[in-house]
Amino acid sequence: MILKKYSFLLFFAFAATRTASAQPMISYLIPDIGTPGMNTYMEIIAPINDTSNFGKDGFYFGNRGDIIQIVCANPSDTQYVRFGPCIVSWNGRMISTQVFVLPWAQPNSPDWQAGIKIPIQVLFDGDLSNADTFYIVKPQNLSPSIVLTSPGTLGSGLGWGTRSRRGAMIVDSLVLAATGVYNFSTSDCDPFTGGNQGYLPFILISKGTISVAGSSILDASASGIDAGPGGGGGGNGLVCDSRGGNGFTGGGGNSHWYNACSEGPPAGEGTGKFQDGLNGVVGGETSTQNEGGGGGTGHPFGAGGEARYFNSGLSKPQVSFGGGKGGPVCCTPQVGGGGGGGFAVKGFD
Repeated sequence: MILKKYSFLLFFAFAATRTASAQPMISYLIPDIGTPGMNTYMEIIAPINDTSNFGKDGFYFGNRGDIIQIVCANPSDTQYVRFGPCIVSWNGRMISTQVFVLPWAQPNSPDWQAGIKIPIQVLFDGDLSNADTFYIVKPQNLSPSIVLTSPGTLGSGLGWGTRSRRGAMIVDSLVLAATGVYNFSTSDCDPFTGGNQGYLPFILISKGTISVAGSSILDASASGIDAGPGGGGGGNGLVCDSRGGNGFTGGGGNSHWYNACSEGPPAGEGTGKFQDGLNGVVGGETSTQNEGGGGGTGHPFGAGGEARYFNSGLSKPQVSFGGGKGGPVCCTPQVGGGGGGGFAVKGFD
């Protein structure tokens, strides 16, 4: 009789644990494309606030029966891809792995929308995540007549290639021979998702030769307050004018100057909803008083900078992880610049 009671209690405790467990979530894959006969390093990004989403940080073989596995939602797709071991990091919010595209896969197009679609999921402790899609594509052939004669914008189409849904490109080779500056497109590459995914990091993979002339410059710099691909948008610092910068997350706006412009310049656009990143990371704070907004962050597990609010003196702001702080102010004239952004470290005043 005692043994039967004990068994029942064990079963009840186990069942309660399984019921309380949360489904792991995938926010996005980056890069999200591969080509036959190559392996692609890929990161699986979880929502910003879901720590332990993929369990404890560490190395996992990812074999059948392991606590962490990457699996094809359609088992038949294993004829096209294989997944390597997993490294979980950032407090259970990112998985790093290798995707091996088998050589007999035969995609018909370099366009991700026409490629072979492989929905994948994360299996964590018996629970399956939502599915996200990895695409098998042909390498793109950049037009030699364009890239050899004058600099231009990679990923902008018209012979310069196009980016995938999550901002990557695979080319058969890359030869940049013209003197001058080559830059990278930030045009939205996923018309089916809110925000501008052109501000995700620009990932360029070449199956063949990569050659860049010594007189050529590859430039991923910002354009004014708008970020380059992968960067955070700049905060708005002008009263009743302009807007926050666009980027991986948008920079903060400036909502009013003693109600002179109560609607104020808006925050910049991010890669997700409104000014946020695709995994929900928040961009720069918009000033609700009268001063400059904070800068956005380019870090999926960082934070945008805080706005600088009006005060009676020049107080030193708290540093933010990622975006720069809004500029200091005291009375008239306004003085000082904004704080410096950080990436692997916190931003500075």
